[in-house]
Amino acid sequence: MLCTLYFKQPKTYFALTKSPFSTDIGLTRMPHTFVKIYNLMNKEYKYCQSCSMPLKQSPNGGGTEADGSISTMYCSYCYENGKFTQPDWDVQQMRSFVKNYLKTEKKLPSFLASLFTMGITKLERWKQSTK
Repeated sequence: MLCTLYFKQPKTYFALTKSPFSTDIGLTRMPHTFVKIYNLMNKEYKYCQSCSMPLKQSPNGGGTEADGSISTMYCSYCYENGKFTQPDWDVQQMRSFVKNYLKTEKKLPSFLASLFTMGITKLERWKQSTK
């Protein structure tokens, strides 16, 4: 598959495909569920999906997977060697930790620290635990 195109009709996706055995290029309609799964697997995140820190600020650009590659989903403070550094924390503990960090280290007022940590419950790591 070379690329995925989105046309104006809602939920209509097409994949531009090329056969390895010929020079023919085709346009194939893809089911919406396939596109959602494909996009989720190949998504590039800008923020850690555990603590919401910008991944650009992570020392290595992200945590490390079990195979040593860089994680595109979690920062190096939350995720090392394919495991969470604080696996037993729940979303409220993470939110409290980040809020305290923003107040003490970054010298933000409490109301701003609270505002910046409100979205933590919507991050990928915590979506299952908040349902």
